Amino acid sequence: MWEESLVRRLSSVGLRAAVAFAVVAGACVLAVPAASAATPRLLVHGRHISSIDANSRSLVWRAYSAPTRFGGSCASVIRRRSWASSAAAVLFRCDPRHEDDSYGDMALGASTVAFSRVYIEGQGCCDTEFRTTLRTTGKAALGSSFHQFGCGGNDIQGLAAHGNTAVYGRLHWTTTNCPGNPSTGTETLTGGGVSTLAMAGGATQPLTGTPPAALLGVSATRLVLVPYDLTNPPVNQLPGSLPEIQVWNLETRSRERTIAETGNVRALAVRGDEITVMVDHGGSVRIDRFSASTGAAEGSTPIASTARPMLALYYRWVVYVAGRTVTALDTQTGNAHVVARPTYAPTQLAAVRGEAVWLAHGDRILAAPLP
Repeated sequence: MWEESLVRRLSSVGLRAAVAFAVVAGACVLAVPAASAATPRLLVHGRHISSIDANSRSLVWRAYSAPTRFGGSCASVIRRRSWASSAAAVLFRCDPRHEDDSYGDMALGASTVAFSRVYIEGQGCCDTEFRTTLRTTGKAALGSSFHQFGCGGNDIQGLAAHGNTAVYGRLHWTTTNCPGNPSTGTETLTGGGVSTLAMAGGATQPLTGTPPAALLGVSATRLVLVPYDLTNPPVNQLPGSLPEIQVWNLETRSRERTIAETGNVRALAVRGDEITVMVDHGGSVRIDRFSASTGAAEGSTPIASTARPMLALYYRWVVYVAGRTVTALDTQTGNAHVVARPTYAPTQLAAVRGEAVWLAHGDRILAAPLP
């Protein structure tokens, strides 16, 4: 069991394996018009790209460094290119001669990138330790956590950004049995919360009262999260999420409302006042939309059961991936349109400047225009 959980933690949040859902007999699924899909244009072709993010100014991506004769590789080479130019600038480069971070989360703010770095450490056989640090491309040592697998501790997990504000999650693990080889011990997720990060100055502050978050989103004024379910957490694994969406006000630092859901929330996206979630209810998958300021439901659309757990928003478009097909749902008409049918399935998704942007195959970032 601990091997399965370890594999889960060695996967970046944005690169989790796609989940296939069974189709419920008789379920009504939104049909996607068979119009010709656009030919994707190649934005970046690199090696070992682990994550991407984008805004109206630029695209950023994170990749492993190339091995050198002095040592192996590390997982934090962050590059940026503006939309006006194909030239890429290196914002941060780890040193493979002295560093061995393995993965982490990344989020692009207005002009700064926040990211975490996870180091796998150990004291011997069956003793696995996770040390995580949080920083921006300009400031180091903004936060840290340490988790001895099976014997409890803390994780920094999950990261989202908008403008000058980033939000990140903390998870607290409690052990009930910690033998000589800690990785054979037993632990459960017992708490945690969300903190805010002022990306320009580097100040961090817990958002008091927030639960441990399975999914995070942030706008200029609000934090939106889906909590983990701590009622009966499994041993040595992350629990499932609660069927609810919490909306927190960043100015008052208080919870505004809780929106009830009727299924397992698989993906979350926030843009302005719009909250969009992908929900699995007994194998039927749908996209639900809500107003952040009122909590009012604004629409629910069934989609293909092959939908992958990722969403992106651009004005009236909700972009998602079903199988390998990049699809855009028009929230004004309720119609879905094929954006692209790429050769390789997207593993991360963004929507910006009238285009869907995605990472595929670990070595290419592509884009195609929205309808």
